[in-house]
Amino acid sequence: MRWEMKKSIIRPALFSRCLLVMAGLLSGTEIHAAQVQVNVGVITRMWTHSVYGNGDVWFLGTSGAGPCQAFWLRASDPGFKNLFGVLLAARAADRAVLVSAHDNELWSGSGTPSCRVDAIDFAD
Repeated sequence: MRWEMKKSIIRPALFSRCLLVMAGLLSGTEIHAAQVQVNVGVITRMWTHSVYGNGDVWFLGTSGAGPCQAFWLRASDPGFKNLFGVLLAARAADRAVLVSAHDNELWSGSGTPSCRVDAIDFAD
């Protein structure tokens, strides 16, 4: 029995793209996390906006880290008032806070990488 090579039905360009995609998936590239926990420290700056984002709040602490140098609260989120209350209390008492944030949801209102907050707690 003789083995005959038949003409491939896979187009070379398509095959090359598939190989590139597979190589990218199998390489050791780091997958970007969506949720990070950061000890922000004491809040040093806080901006509340009346129009931008319908009342978004942006804040900066003494120790932002990684992709989250600052943080923001979306005014339309269901828990906005609760988060804003904790933020105001921490700012008034000069207490450090821990933040859980989405590092893949950056705020467009600042040049500083600012992650959307999911939860806030006092650090001490």
